[in-house]
Amino acid sequence: MASKLEQLLERQRKLETQISEEKVKAEADKALGGVLEALTGVLDAEALKALEGRSLKVVEGKFTFNGHGHSNGNGKPKAEKAQGATNGNGSHEYVLADGRGPYATIQEALDAMGVDKKKRPQHNRWERLSGDLQKQIVMREKAQA
Repeated sequence: MASKLEQLLERQRKLETQISEEKVKAEADKALGGVLEALTGVLDAEALKALEGRSLKVVEGKFTFNGHGHSNGNGKPKAEKAQGATNGNGSHEYVLADGRGPYATIQEALDAMGVDKKKRPQHNRWERLSGDLQKQIVMREKAQA
């Protein structure tokens, strides 16, 4: 049975994860609100009607509607550019839920956790980690220097 301190630390980790998730959602809602406000200020009623019912997505930092707007002209989406074994442009860092870090790569974070190299993912893509590992390794924007 876990000690009271261990239980409280686990509860704290869960709450910190929930807080960071809520912050991300709030920032996304604020950004989307700004985009929608800008669209209504620029587009006429007919153009807005054409957008009605379509789902907005962000692909490679660009907005698309229902997957459109990101094609190569023949109706098929462009092939996504592979990012290799890095975290994109190096704008993210990884911190363990217990506060250790930051680490430049997923692999460094897994090393710090002591995860066996033979039994762990070999990639550096946070979004491809299991839900359990995503809870233990938090991805965040690097602090601007």
